[in-house]
Amino acid sequence: MVIDSLQMAAVHEIVGILDETGPLGEVLGVPVLGSDNLLSEMRSNHGVIGFVPAVGDNILRRRLFDAAVSAGLEPVNAIHPTAVISRYATLGRGVALMAGVVLNADCQIGDNVIVNTGATVDHDVRVESDVHIAPGCHISGYVSIGRGTLIGTGSSVKDRVHIGERATIGAGAAVYRDVPNYATVVGSQMRAVEHPES
Repeated sequence: MVIDSLQMAAVHEIVGILDETGPLGEVLGVPVLGSDNLLSEMRSNHGVIGFVPAVGDNILRRRLFDAAVSAGLEPVNAIHPTAVISRYATLGRGVALMAGVVLNADCQIGDNVIVNTGATVDHDVRVESDVHIAPGCHISGYVSIGRGTLIGTGSSVKDRVHIGERATIGAGAAVYRDVPNYATVVGSQMRAVEHPES
């Protein structure tokens, strides 16, 4: 999806993909150059100056973001041309906005954030870094979402709710009250999910 957004926007040339998991080859016509170990040589050996972290997992995406910045690369945004962005919205660095996203006036999106397909973020919303807003979510006005939080597919968040850091909102949840840091809530009644202690 990030490749598709970049190709359709035609703002940046895509040199290649670094991927730990897959064999060499290509994805949507873009070559897989090798593993993340190549980050340190991308600027000097390949003339690459920018990157987009294209990983859904918030913790891994932050690790890759930091590694690429340490390697001297600049985070760029991947914005699908069908995304509707208010001229009063503010975007951080390394942001991915997928097809059909709507960002309304005075919302602020932090670094390394994914706003996925068809999600809407209403006015005066604050989204901190490393957040993933999954497909089909609807975030009402004056909501704040803490760093590293996942808002699951199809969730709705009522206006003026605060969601803490590293929280997880289950798919289809209806969030109508504040959510503390590291909490997991699911369903229309915001049932808390207990995590077994390790």
